[in-house]
Amino acid sequence: MKKFFWIMGMVVMLYSVACQAPTPTPIAFIATAIPPTIATPSPTLTITPTNTTTPTLRAKPTNTVRPRLQTKMAMITITPDTATPTPTRPPTNTPLPTPLAHEWDKATKNLLPAPLYYLANRTNEHQVWRIEKDGRKRRITNHPGGFYNFDVSARTGELVLLNNNGIWLSDQFGKNLRLLTIEGLDTTYGTYRRILHPIWSTSGSEFAFGYCGEIWIYNPAKNQLDKIHSPSSEYVLWYPFPRAWSPDDDFLLVVASYGGDTSFPVLVNVKTKEVETISVSLASRASWARDARFIYSASEVGYFGETALMQTDITSGYVIELMRSSWHEINAVTTPQEGDDGGLYFFHATVTRDKYPDRYFIPEYHMVRADLVDMTKLVLLRNETHQVLEALWVPDMSLAVIVEARNGTFTGRKVYVLTTDNRAPLLLTDFGFHLHWGKN
Repeated sequence: MKKFFWIMGMVVMLYSVACQAPTPTPIAFIATAIPPTIATPSPTLTITPTNTTTPTLRAKPTNTVRPRLQTKMAMITITPDTATPTPTRPPTNTPLPTPLAHEWDKATKNLLPAPLYYLANRTNEHQVWRIEKDGRKRRITNHPGGFYNFDVSARTGELVLLNNNGIWLSDQFGKNLRLLTIEGLDTTYGTYRRILHPIWSTSGSEFAFGYCGEIWIYNPAKNQLDKIHSPSSEYVLWYPFPRAWSPDDDFLLVVASYGGDTSFPVLVNVKTKEVETISVSLASRASWARDARFIYSASEVGYFGETALMQTDITSGYVIELMRSSWHEINAVTTPQEGDDGGLYFFHATVTRDKYPDRYFIPEYHMVRADLVDMTKLVLLRNETHQVLEALWVPDMSLAVIVEARNGTFTGRKVYVLTTDNRAPLLLTDFGFHLHWGKN
């Protein structure tokens, strides 16, 4: 029995020794440089909509952004119960200057920065008149039937005039008047053969006009003609009406229509001959920014709750609402023009609902200036008001020549010079319209 227990003890002892975990052999670690963790950006999640028809926009140039426009004003949003701030006079410690009796002394020969041209119909015909820089005026055309449209070249001073569906040219004094003959141009008046609104380019070397659903651009010195038409039937240019060349002459703002019924603005790329629609107000004369990136347009008197003043980016088509009318008060704006000082100059009036007779009402406008960085405050530039039909600014924004309505109508148009430093208004003539600066 003792031998049996001894044998069993030996078996248990051997089993326990065999089942022990072996002692791990020490591992010699080699010190190595662990690379730093590099944070990789998460991939951009691109969601493809089920409707894959995406509007194509031209890429915005990266080298044309003006520094001051990077801090552009926020879009002014007016609730229906809140009126847009009306223009306020400068602080009382900086009053408007008092007009002096001698400040328009004609002996200075510096009333105007350049000759001024206009149309007048004292003889029941619209003839072209010219006012010299010293204020002397004279009629320079006496053509049978007169002219109903004209423009002046800034480079040569040459006039392009429209009469009886024919294009005429003359020198800056109305001399050497001759009918222009362009191959393919039929001057016989017809429904779609109307010659529309010839205007000189900014450089003054060529002029554009509308004809037979196309934009014709003609260089008289080179006898060179170019035609631009819309490649799409979506906006056929039945009655193309050129409105404004860009400062670099690369673009042309045109007002077209569907058979003469519904007007809409289009932008014509003169170099590529592309034609596309653009959001611009047609109520007032539109103007270009100095760098040709934007178009400013306004609504002279519109509906309550409408945009009163807008800035349109011609590259992206994006529209910034600079001023809006409320449901109780209309902000009427006309002839906005950008200055080199970072300001926007225009004529502004507020019309309340109880004093708004109809859409053709001409309000009493103030001349004002607003900073493009902050459009919420307007600086009053003049004391008096005018019923402005037209306004022609000078490049340095020191003055504007206006055509004023008489008793709120579109007749009896007196022409005044209004300076931005509040000098007394200067009456140039008792009747005139369609103003143009001449060659300086």
